[in-house]
Amino acid sequence: MAKDVTPSTQEQQTEPPLSAAPYLPATNAASPMAPTNAMAPPGSQAANPLQQQKAQLLAQLNDVKTPDNIGLWPPAIGWWIVAAILIAGAVTGTRAALRKYKNNRYRHQALQKLQQLEQAESTPPAVSLTHTLQMLKQCMFTAYPGARLYVGGLHGQEFITLLELTCEKSHFQKFDGYISRILYSPSPEIEHQQHSALLQEAKTWIKNHKALDATRFKALLQNQFGEKLTTSAEATATARNGANNGGNFYASV
Repeated sequence: MAKDVTPSTQEQQTEPPLSAAPYLPATNAASPMAPTNAMAPPGSQAANPLQQQKAQLLAQLNDVKTPDNIGLWPPAIGWWIVAAILIAGAVTGTRAALRKYKNNRYRHQALQKLQQLEQAESTPPAVSLTHTLQMLKQCMFTAYPGARLYVGGLHGQEFITLLELTCEKSHFQKFDGYISRILYSPSPEIEHQQHSALLQEAKTWIKNHKALDATRFKALLQNQFGEKLTTSAEATATARNGANNGGNFYASV
């Protein structure tokens, strides 16, 4: 006889149906059994103090303070030195320019007089030539100390030679014959072209004659004319000074 295996009605009620969802235990966040750091990455707890220390150090940092801009005043010591050098150079250059102008002032005055002679067409050539030679001799008195003592008695060929010795660019020898005819001929033949060339030669001497002191000028005269010229000139000057001193002495008595 077959055994009846049909479950009873009570068992059917206690067993859950097979189609229901499976039973899962409830996970409560507040439950002491739930793991709080189950999903935290490894080493995160050790990294938090480092991050906090880093944040504290960054909070203590201040902005970098740049220095103030360098002002224009007062200047550095180097600029004072440069300024002193420039001022000294300007003063020295100004004094040299003034000294040069003062020493060459007679040249400018002579050139102005010579220009007036050129523009005076009504002046006879003999008068113009005489004024030109006198002006050259006066320039020589001013340019060379003691020249009045030695050059005052030079005339004609000797004076023309001295003009060429004191200026390498002048060539008065070619006018020797013309000067003699104009000065000493009773009725000289006027040569306007040669007369203009002589005036230009005088300009050349005025602009370019050499500057010599008294010692060098006396040595130049002695080499060219011998010691007789300087000795006689000095003797004449000594006698003249003695006569003047004697006259003054007797006048004072």
